[in-house]
Amino acid sequence: MNNIQITKTPITITRYAIKAYARATDNLHPMYLEQESAAEWGLARTLVPSCFWGQLSFSKIILGQADYIPTGGVHIRQSYKLYRPVYEGDKIHIQLQIIQRTDDKGRALLEYRLDFSNQDQELVASSIMVNLLPTSAGGK
Repeated sequence: MNNIQITKTPITITRYAIKAYARATDNLHPMYLEQESAAEWGLARTLVPSCFWGQLSFSKIILGQADYIPTGGVHIRQSYKLYRPVYEGDKIHIQLQIIQRTDDKGRALLEYRLDFSNQDQELVASSIMVNLLPTSAGGK
């Protein structure tokens, strides 16, 4: 597999999504919650919390829009890199690249990279994740 565009329509980051994530994770810094506070920090708009990316990619899995991951697997490792801030109103595209599918100690692993780009086609974040595949998916 090569690159797969996960989101055909970009995901617009809303103030509601930012606030809901900030409250759910108890990350209540005012620059995530109020435009006025963001402006005091020199930001043009409300800032998106940095760990929002994991939830955004996980949400795609939960919503069944990530059919590149066989069901029954176990998420075993991830890493994130943040390249530039994302703000309320930004439109995010997610692209997937399957990096490798290997057999480690007799287990099938799926390693993949998710790239998050904004409406200006600038890379804002990337993630590398590894899943242990169920034995029935290992040979496919």
